Amino acid sequence: PLPPVLFAPLDGSKMRPSFAREQEPVRPLQDGARVCGRDPSVRPAAWWEAVVVLIVAAAVLFFEKDIVGTMMRKTSRIGWQTPKGSLSLESAHHVEEAFPRRLREPIVMAIEAKLGTPSVLTDLVAQYSRNVSDQVARDSRVSEYKPVVIGYYLDAFGHQLPKEAAKSELVSSDERMTILVIQPTRMPKRVDLRAANEFLQEFCTAPPPGYELHITGMPALMTGNGCSSGIHATVNPRDMSFECLFYAELCTTPIALLIMGLLVRYYRLLIVPLAVVAIAFTISAAFMLPWMDSVAVPSDGIAAMGSVILALSLDYSLFLLSRFSENHLERFTLQQNIDIIKQCTCRTVAVSGVLVAIAFFGGVLLPEKNLQGTCICLGFATLASVGTNIVLTPAILLVAGKQFTGWSFVPTWWGDYELNGYVDNEDAQEVGELHRTTDSKTWLAVMRVVERSPLTALAAAMVAMWPILSFAPHLNVTGDRFALMP
Repeated sequence: PLPPVLFAPLDGSKMRPSFAREQEPVRPLQDGARVCGRDPSVRPAAWWEAVVVLIVAAAVLFFEKDIVGTMMRKTSRIGWQTPKGSLSLESAHHVEEAFPRRLREPIVMAIEAKLGTPSVLTDLVAQYSRNVSDQVARDSRVSEYKPVVIGYYLDAFGHQLPKEAAKSELVSSDERMTILVIQPTRMPKRVDLRAANEFLQEFCTAPPPGYELHITGMPALMTGNGCSSGIHATVNPRDMSFECLFYAELCTTPIALLIMGLLVRYYRLLIVPLAVVAIAFTISAAFMLPWMDSVAVPSDGIAAMGSVILALSLDYSLFLLSRFSENHLERFTLQQNIDIIKQCTCRTVAVSGVLVAIAFFGGVLLPEKNLQGTCICLGFATLASVGTNIVLTPAILLVAGKQFTGWSFVPTWWGDYELNGYVDNEDAQEVGELHRTTDSKTWLAVMRVVERSPLTALAAAMVAMWPILSFAPHLNVTGDRFALMP
């Protein structure tokens, strides 16, 4: 029979359970050994259980394209929900009465002074504003919308705006930026936003000397053609979030894997987190499908879900693989190694993931529908990351753990030294032994409460945060802030 793992009491200096093995001969893992099939130290039942987990994971990957594709088709565009009684809703009601058939969102052209230009309150800007108003009225690409141009130097409906009111609304406090608001008042029979946007972008390349232009609004947002700081750019607005996150993850993931490789020692172990990320994303998508019929999920939420899964999976994989590597260096058998990971490290990962999932699911209390759908999406992403890591990673290591070890590109002395002793020595010189012992006992007591009653610890955290959480349903800042952003 294989020697069981004995659990020693908590060691106050190392702050983690220490494991000892019975003093009877065992077959330690040999570096570089290659054994086909089951490792001699692995229990048959545990090995077959791990094989079943791997078969299920392979089936999940086989249907990944169908599951993720269905989820993407069920995403929807969700606007910001403005709360009742908002001034923006009242203003929209008045505009609706005057112009019932119109493009809902205005077009905004911002004129900003460059470095060396003191202000926008100049005759040059005044003449440029009148020129824009005249061209908007004459050009056939936009004149059929009957647009009204409002600016600091322009008249509105034949009347001059009060200067002080116009300045406070249309000129920045430092007088280095002013905006022209172009509001269509009529909806033509044939709407061609691309032609209208082409007309607007012609101004992008011809700003007044000493100034630069920024142009936004619904034509720019719908077609993906915009102008910022006098630079014209074309993007795909629907896939823009995915593309931006993709490039961000593409740049950071190799760095994260390099750091993981230094910590887990064996470069072959880096295959595990990559497989975990793919399977966790598919499982999260499968979790979301039944909910997407009743909860609207924006496409941006899916992009955020992928980013969260990548971050959490790499983090949790680092916990598990570093413990696996440490136990392997301490000559534990493969079965003992996996038992330690399941009994200790997986429990830590589970508690951590549940806390994060609770935080995300708490977002359903927010009054914005797009935030509600995104938070539910991220909550399921967290649960999928936790479940995949604590189930799939031990199974992979149990079946093929010996194939992942062997040659290491990290020096043998890397990570072998612990800083506990040095820190304790410095603390002993600066503070008394009594204070250090008291702090250690207090911290150990808190950790024992969390270990023995995690639900009680979670409840205590919720009670402590309740004064803040109770106000979540009343947070309507996003409604007014984003309602008229275009």
